[in-house]
Amino acid sequence: LYFSTLEGTLHAVDARTGQELFSFIPGEKLAVLPKLFQNPAQENPEFGLDLTWSVLRKDNNGDGKVGAGDKVYIYGGMRMGGSNYYALDVTDRKAPKLLFALEAGAGAFAGMGQTWSQPVVSSLKVNGVVRNVLVFGGGYDPQHEIENTLFAKDGVGNQLYIVDAETGSVIWWASNAGGPSMTVADMKFSVPMSPKPVDMNADGLIDHIYFGDLGGQVFRVDIDNANTSASTLAKRVQKLASLAGGSIATQRRFFEPPTVALFQDSAGKYFAGVGLGSGYRSHPLNEATTDHFFVLFDYDAPRPDILTTTALQKEIAIADLASADVGTDSVDMTGKMGWYINFADVGEKVITSGVFFRNTLIFSSYVPSVEGGDSCAPVIGRSKLYSVCVLGGGLCGNSESAITVKD
Repeated sequence: LYFSTLEGTLHAVDARTGQELFSFIPGEKLAVLPKLFQNPAQENPEFGLDLTWSVLRKDNNGDGKVGAGDKVYIYGGMRMGGSNYYALDVTDRKAPKLLFALEAGAGAFAGMGQTWSQPVVSSLKVNGVVRNVLVFGGGYDPQHEIENTLFAKDGVGNQLYIVDAETGSVIWWASNAGGPSMTVADMKFSVPMSPKPVDMNADGLIDHIYFGDLGGQVFRVDIDNANTSASTLAKRVQKLASLAGGSIATQRRFFEPPTVALFQDSAGKYFAGVGLGSGYRSHPLNEATTDHFFVLFDYDAPRPDILTTTALQKEIAIADLASADVGTDSVDMTGKMGWYINFADVGEKVITSGVFFRNTLIFSSYVPSVEGGDSCAPVIGRSKLYSVCVLGGGLCGNSESAITVKD
């Protein structure tokens, strides 16, 4: 069992006995240990390593055991504790090794923000060779801690990275500046979410990567596994949707990764359903922004000519989506490219990912309660669980509405 803490320590614990096997403290966190020991009164905690860790297990003979020639690597970031990522070789838990560190401030990582984006372990081909890779966003810009303030862009975190999972070398990255592999002018906002790689043809390799940002934008990266070099790895970074506006009420942010699945519409055409919810995770009690859960219909991703065509569907705006209310039996989808849910409560927002299951979207929302003002009393909010018919045009079952909700 591997978990990290606000004190800046990664702990490795034997899951059978509860005995700690080792702990790891990044060098830059050693300086805060005396302060933690003294335990002074302070308004905020000392942020250390509070991102979930990812695992790559190379089981060469497929026996389910760590044996000769096998490898186990783990990867983690610092979230509000800093702007670096660390990779450890924990094949031998009695002798762990630092595999590599990705440090912000120089080269491709010059503009990396706080490392909120949990790396996603996946595979793709570079010049005919299958590579194990980490895919992650550029992170979080702390300016979003300033509540109810409009931002035209972010100063850090507006990148998407693909790095070699065994060496830490950068394979490909995208941003709007800084000499990336692909320059994307619209990538102006930080990307704290974990991206969503999608294997469309079930060959074990990434075909597309979906991600959103803190400017309410949603992107899709189209990967060409027949590339001849890393420079031609991605065909394009397509802005799929822009779902925020120019006011505090419409300043929607995407913190959590989308859920993506393949569907077929009533005309028999296939599309990738991309579901994600907006919510100001940095200020969950905020009630100034009107958030939604969105399902976008991406008809381009399943196309067999996606890597050669230039005729792509248009960028999706709010006006291109059907508006659905809780309890609705059907939604008029005529000419629409997806839908969104109008939440019933003020301040209701999404701070977790949803999941598609058998043509149904399941997700939860959070409703804040800011009554009172006693700082010593717990805030009483509540959660809702939604079940929504993905196609949006009829009932999900014989007895339930297209949108049902339970507190």
